[in-house]
Amino acid sequence: MNKKSLVKGRGLGMSVWGLTLAAGLVALSACGNGTSVKAADSSLTSEQVAAVKTATDRVNEAKKPVTFVAPGPKFSTASAKGKKVFFVANFIGSPFTDALVAGLKEALEPRGVQVEVRDAGASPAKAATYFDQAISQKADAILNLAISTDAIKASVESAKAAGIPVVQMFNADPGAKDETSIGVAAQVSFGYGRGMALVGDYAIMASAANVNAAAWESTDVGTSGAAVNGLKSEFAQLCPKTCNVDTLYDAQAAVWAQRVPSQASAALKNSKINWLLPLYDSHLTWILPQIVASSRNDVRTASFNGNLAAMQAMQKDPNSTAALVHSPLAWAAWATADQTLRVLTGMAPLADTKIPLRLFDKSNIPDLNAPESTWEGADFKSGYSALWL
Repeated sequence: MNKKSLVKGRGLGMSVWGLTLAAGLVALSACGNGTSVKAADSSLTSEQVAAVKTATDRVNEAKKPVTFVAPGPKFSTASAKGKKVFFVANFIGSPFTDALVAGLKEALEPRGVQVEVRDAGASPAKAATYFDQAISQKADAILNLAISTDAIKASVESAKAAGIPVVQMFNADPGAKDETSIGVAAQVSFGYGRGMALVGDYAIMASAANVNAAAWESTDVGTSGAAVNGLKSEFAQLCPKTCNVDTLYDAQAAVWAQRVPSQASAALKNSKINWLLPLYDSHLTWILPQIVASSRNDVRTASFNGNLAAMQAMQKDPNSTAALVHSPLAWAAWATADQTLRVLTGMAPLADTKIPLRLFDKSNIPDLNAPESTWEGADFKSGYSALWL
């Protein structure tokens, strides 16, 4: 999560990401022995055999195209016409936020809802001024993208006092936090814990339940804890004796570019490490070049988000980037629109917006020239539109 890599809680590729990663891939591809991890040749324990079977089943299920499932009942959106929402984002100008803004406008504007976009520039103080602006302009809702409510609690409470509901976006796993008391009327998020559990499943499957991983978290990001717990819990459940997070690095959003390279370099000096598992695939910008420099052809990576640059990297060299769990951007935008319309029309908000995740590896990479909205394999836009009467 360098400033334009990730809106807190969701990986965002920045312009340097594609260039740096492309250079790293060329070098990785040139490594004589490839980067595949060989499963242990010795007999596996019964625990390992069971772990590999369970992990493989979970991976195969997660690789399938998804089906749109209505997250809630149908409802009339007529009363939302003419209303205005403020979209206050931690950062603007990244693939994640650009996709959310475009999707929100595509979904909401035809229903007569005006979307005002504001860039807080990673500053809670600036975000607070935009909350004040929304309150003074009598906005009908405020959408808060990945700005911790702990940092702007007074602003959220002020919105509540003014009768303006706040929709909190991508700050915790679905249902993990109840902040209605301070003014958060609804939440929208991916299942970060499940996403990193699937990353763990892939490593277990690919390494015969012999996993010694280095992982990354960002303690200033609300979803980081859930993601780390998802990964660790999967290892603890399936193969506690032979799978573990050997080293957990903390790289906060503002210092990704400074910390991740040296952290990756340090991890690669540990001969036991065979997987590098960043919680956000934008970290691969700095991790893959370190693998090249280390000549560690026995190390692989897997991650969460499935941004276009990372998907292209996996397509070019699946021996280095083995798997990515895709958190769909366009679908997330429409899920946010659905939750927002429910709030604007007085409907009960959804506890879980049911945004799906899909795991990709070299066997099921989608057409990367097609819109990201097609990668899951479901027509979610028609699905949501059918709910809005």
